[in-house]
Amino acid sequence: MSAEDDQLRELAAWSSRLAAELRLEGFVVDVEALLALAGVAAHSVRRPAAPLTTYVVGYAAGLAAARQRAADDGTGEEHATVAAADLTAADLTAAADELARAIEVATRLAETVAAEREASDDMPPTMSAELPPAHDGSA
Repeated sequence: MSAEDDQLRELAAWSSRLAAELRLEGFVVDVEALLALAGVAAHSVRRPAAPLTTYVVGYAAGLAAARQRAADDGTGEEHATVAAADLTAADLTAAADELARAIEVATRLAETVAAEREASDDMPPTMSAELPPAHDGSA
């Protein structure tokens, strides 16, 4: 197994663990696609554009999911589109608060993982047990 495969497996385990901490059951991250997007942003704009770009894309994906849910619930995609376009200051404040909470959770988890690594020469058992199967690039 290559170092790149090891890195992708570790990042997949990290994203799974982070999603669980954020109570996002069943949430799966396409690590390769997200890293590719971050790489394009970092190299095309500036390095700090990578996290900003992935956040904005994730936010847009969340809005799209909300629109789809509204359409599926029969409230109408038209209504959901208008609602998304008419976000209030309270909506934006709530989103900022949730972002701050998620950053706090992610930071705490990253510190936990760092401490686990420091205590072990290898990947911590709590992460190695969560590793998904290696991705071979096929669909």
